[in-house]
Amino acid sequence: MSAKSKLVEAAFLHEKSLALAEIAKAQAVLENIGSNSTDDYLQLFISHVKEAREHEQNMNAIQSYFTQPSPAPTEPAVKSPPASAPPPAEPKEKIEIGHDELMKRSSTYRESLKGKFNEKK
Repeated sequence: MSAKSKLVEAAFLHEKSLALAEIAKAQAVLENIGSNSTDDYLQLFISHVKEAREHEQNMNAIQSYFTQPSPAPTEPAVKSPPASAPPPAEPKEKIEIGHDELMKRSSTYRESLKGKFNEKK
């Protein structure tokens, strides 16, 4: 990265940080409005919004006058799926498992039935 581009980036980030600080100040004014004099809060809020707008205008000027647009990528970063994607696989046939099979396979099933039917194994 050249010294020129570093300086341009630093100026841009500086203006961005100042704009964010003004926005935070404006939000703080909104959150702490007292009942004494809303005119003072209004003027303070407007001044912070104007400052934020000025810093954002400076950011736009830096971008438009001192940065080069990025070249269009030659290849898309994310490849889209092919146009003729195969249909989703059919769900497998459900297998019904009865009481006898569950008794063989599942100790939890056997435990759940012990008190109900007085079966003991």
